[in-house]
Amino acid sequence: MSNNQSSFYQSYMKKLQEKAKEAVKEAQEKSFSEYFNVAEKKIRTIYKDTITDFYNSYPNHFYDRRGSLYDLIQTKKATDYLSIWFEPSLISYRNGYAGEDGLYDQVFRQGWHGGANINGEMLVPWTAPPVEYDGNRTPWSFPEPWNKRVGIKHGWEQAEKASISPLQDFKRRIDQYQKTEYQKDYENIWNKYKSNIKIDI
Repeated sequence: MSNNQSSFYQSYMKKLQEKAKEAVKEAQEKSFSEYFNVAEKKIRTIYKDTITDFYNSYPNHFYDRRGSLYDLIQTKKATDYLSIWFEPSLISYRNGYAGEDGLYDQVFRQGWHGGANINGEMLVPWTAPPVEYDGNRTPWSFPEPWNKRVGIKHGWEQAEKASISPLQDFKRRIDQYQKTEYQKDYENIWNKYKSNIKIDI
């Protein structure tokens, strides 16, 4: 092989390698972008199902379900990563946000179905003041139990607690997702883009 032919061959191979790297990099970027879109949607669906099952595990017409648990999950997506976190300030009492030790901790982390923290116990009203639910007024509508210095627990009982908290249940479901669909989703997406790689010289 002459020097000119050798030089041409080396130049050709170098360009081929550069083009191949560019094509693979482009395919990877596209596959990651699509993969994170798929993962974000599936993770949000898993979270929504988790909260729905938590609410449905204890339906009670005395509770005013505002659905704020659905809003806790936050995601941020880029071409090469997907971040997931929870924003405690998005679940608050009627009179405002009480910090992470408020409803975020009591409901989301621990799994209590409503109730009031009275002297360290999660309680709900049941006998005092005596009132039947008429679609408008509930035991929560009457302030008497709150005003009694003595016997504040009279008319209150232990609140209901889920067998597993929404946070624990969500983690369990995400673990299952990672063991099953997570890797398969990426492999399917990558194989699609990989098969379409073209190198133009």
